Amino acid sequence: MAPLYDVMNGEIYEGVTRNLAMKIAGKNRGRYIGARHWDRFAEENALSATQVKRRVAALSQAVLDALPGVVAEMNAAKTSPTYQQIEGYIASTCRSMLSNLKNDLKDEPEEDEKAAPAAQPPGFS
Repeated sequence: MAPLYDVMNGEIYEGVTRNLAMKIAGKNRGRYIGARHWDRFAEENALSATQVKRRVAALSQAVLDALPGVVAEMNAAKTSPTYQQIEGYIASTCRSMLSNLKNDLKDEPEEDEKAAPAAQPPGFS
């Protein structure tokens, strides 16, 4: 089983790193992983790059599709504005991943190995 830090969404918390626990082709920031990184990941692991990218896209879309229902279910048990905040970050990351698979990244920001201040997505304050 994965350690809990692999499933925690740290985006909304100050002082929590935005880095993934494991790198994909040397990148550890999910929003900045593009098609070429998945190609490299596939090559490093003797996998089909086409199949890897299809699977990443399918999983990203599945998460986007399931997200509203999951948040509604969580709010039914106990209402919290934090759920919508986390939903915004998850949806944004999934949309970024889908977009990055189509348009490989240019001008990537430098990786931040240290905790960065939490940035709010549009519409959140």
